[in-house]
Amino acid sequence: MNIAIMVCKKMTFECSGTWCFKAFNEREKAFEIYKDNSKVNLCSFFHCNGCGSDLDKELEYKVTQLNKMEVDTVHMSRCIEVECNRYNEIKDFLIKNNFKVVEGTH
Repeated sequence: MNIAIMVCKKMTFECSGTWCFKAFNEREKAFEIYKDNSKVNLCSFFHCNGCGSDLDKELEYKVTQLNKMEVDTVHMSRCIEVECNRYNEIKDFLIKNNFKVVEGTH
């Protein structure tokens, strides 16, 4: 199983992603669902292209790359929910592009 973490672009200037990776590595918080599955690969840590972006246009290449890596699940980090007024739009976009969405990371 291949998964990815999506974070808020605004937060990439402040956040190192450390706690998302810690939670994944220790299979805690939102990653607890994988605690009995050692075959989960974290294949991508990416962000949207900003608040004013056209999701279909701006994320097309990223979706292509995720598909090439056979990512089937995207964890939407808490920072997107806190910082972005497009949370549901982004979630719907990911679902429309055949990804399972898990809300949260740590």
